[in-house]
Amino acid sequence: MLEPREFAATQFRPHPVALLVGTAVVVLAVQMLTGNTFLMLLPSSAALVTALTAVFFLLAWAGAHLGHAVLARLDLELPTVGLWFHPFLWTGLTGLLSGGLLVAWPAWAGRAFWSTFLRLNAKVTTVAFTITFLAFGLFIVIMVLYEVIRYLSWSVDLAEGLWKSVEGEAAAAVTDLARGETAGLQATLTTMKARLHAIEESRTRAQRFNRGAAWLLFFGMIGAGSWVVFFRPELILFYRGMAQLRSFREPEVAFETFEHLARRYPGYRYLDTVEYFAAWTLERRLNRHAEAARRYEAFLGKYGPDNVWADEAMAGLVRLHLDKLASPAAALTWTRRYQERFPDGIMAPHVALYEVRALVDEGRKDDALAALARARERFAGRMIELYDNEDDFLARLPFESAAAGLDL
Repeated sequence: MLEPREFAATQFRPHPVALLVGTAVVVLAVQMLTGNTFLMLLPSSAALVTALTAVFFLLAWAGAHLGHAVLARLDLELPTVGLWFHPFLWTGLTGLLSGGLLVAWPAWAGRAFWSTFLRLNAKVTTVAFTITFLAFGLFIVIMVLYEVIRYLSWSVDLAEGLWKSVEGEAAAAVTDLARGETAGLQATLTTMKARLHAIEESRTRAQRFNRGAAWLLFFGMIGAGSWVVFFRPELILFYRGMAQLRSFREPEVAFETFEHLARRYPGYRYLDTVEYFAAWTLERRLNRHAEAARRYEAFLGKYGPDNVWADEAMAGLVRLHLDKLASPAAALTWTRRYQERFPDGIMAPHVALYEVRALVDEGRKDDALAALARARERFAGRMIELYDNEDDFLARLPFESAAAGLDL
C-alpha cells in the first residue's frame, strides 16, 4: 500500500510507450468519429498530424516531470492536488503549442503560411489542426478519468490498510496488556496518532490549496468571459456568424451577421476573413452569383493579392464567371491574373483546367489544346486535391486523370 505522497508521485506518469500509442489511437479515433479519415490519406496533412502527435507526446512526457518537480518544490505532491494540477498543466502546454503554431508563427510568417506549406485549402488546413488538438484534449480527459479511478481504488486500499494495521496493532496491544505490559500500547497509540495526524495535515493542506485554486479558476473564467462580452463583442459576432453559416439553416442570417460585424467593427483584426465569408455566403448559400463576383473583386481591390484569402477569392472569380455567369472572357481574365500572381498556388492545377474550359467555351479549340498541353507538362505526375461546394476535401487524383475528363 502506497502512502499519499508515494501515490501522488505516480500520478499522470504512464509508460512512454503507452503514452505515445494512446495518443495516436485517440487521434485516429477522433478522425474516424468526425469523418475526417482523409487527413491520414493526404501526405501533407498526415505529416502534420504525425508531427503534432509526436510534439504532444513530448509535451505530455516533459509536463509530467515538470509538474511533479513543481509540486515537490511547493511541498504539495498530494493525490488530490495532482489530480487536477497535472491535467491543467498539460492543457496549458497544449494551449501554448496551439498559440505558437496558429497565432504567433502566422503573425511572423504570414497568415497563409500553413495552407501554402501544406498545399491544402484553408478549410482543410483548419480541420487538420482543429481535429488534432481536439484529440489531444480528449486524451487528457481520458487520462483524468483513468487517474480518478486509480485514486478511488487507492483510497479504498488505503482505508482498508489502515484498518488492518490498527486491528493488528490493537490485538498486539491487548496481548501485552494481558501480560501487564503497557509500553507497547502507549507506543502503538503514539504511532497511530502520529500517522493519522500526518494524513489529516496532508488532507487539510491539499484542501486549502485546492479551494484557493478553484476560486482562482472561477474568477479567471468570469474575468475572461466579461472581457470578451464587454471588450471583444466582435468575437462573439464572428463565431455566431460562422455557426449560423455551418448550420445550413438560415444563410441570410449568417450573411447579415457578417455584414453587421463589418459595419459595426471596421477595425476588427480579421475583417478580411469576415468580408471573404460574406462573399462566400452569397456564392455558395444564397446563389447571388453576380453580387458574389462583385464582392470578390472588391475584396481583392481592398486587401490585395497578398492576402490570406486572395488565392481562393481569385479562383472563386474564375469559377463564378465560367460556371455561373456564362462569361468565359471574364474567366480567362481572372485565370491570367491568378497564374501571374499564384503560379504555384493551391488552386493552380484547377485554374489551369478552368482556363482550358473557358477557351473551349469561346470556341478557341486550338488555344484550348495548347493550354492543355502546357498544363499537362507543368503538372505532370502531380496529384491534385478536389474539393466539394463546401470546400471540404472530396478526392485526390492524378492531374492527368482530371485533364482526361475534358475530352479534348
